[in-house]
Amino acid sequence: MSPQNPAIDPRRTALLIMDCQPAVLGGLGEHDHLLTLASGAIGLARQAGITIAYVRVAFADQDYEQVPEANKMLAGVASSRALHHQAPETQVHGRLEPQPGDIVVRKTRVGAFSTTDLEQQLNDRGITTLILAGVSTSGVVLSTVREAADA
Repeated sequence: MSPQNPAIDPRRTALLIMDCQPAVLGGLGEHDHLLTLASGAIGLARQAGITIAYVRVAFADQDYEQVPEANKMLAGVASSRALHHQAPETQVHGRLEPQPGDIVVRKTRVGAFSTTDLEQQLNDRGITTLILAGVSTSGVVLSTVREAADA
């Protein structure tokens, strides 16, 4: 492979599945095709030996107080106490069920890193390459790309 197109080492790669939970997917209307594509990507990644990591947005009781009122995306969630971390609609969608050995983190902001230990878990596994899949490319995917690039 050329330096412009380096080979992906599956042992050092993770597929991040972000915000694929009923509460978020429900806002999209028809999401069956998205789940089919995500499930297929997960299957291919597992076959290749790539780590699967799930990032879900959900709040414990104490997390609501930490959301700034100026946060236009999450202030309403916090004030209404929506997306509680124990609610079924905040779990990873059943069609994408995490397996033993997968990484699963719960976030309370848009990006996947700032309020989770995802970076540490990836580092502990020697992960240096990320493949991103998520519901909101202008939200979680873009934020995660920016955070990962800085790291």
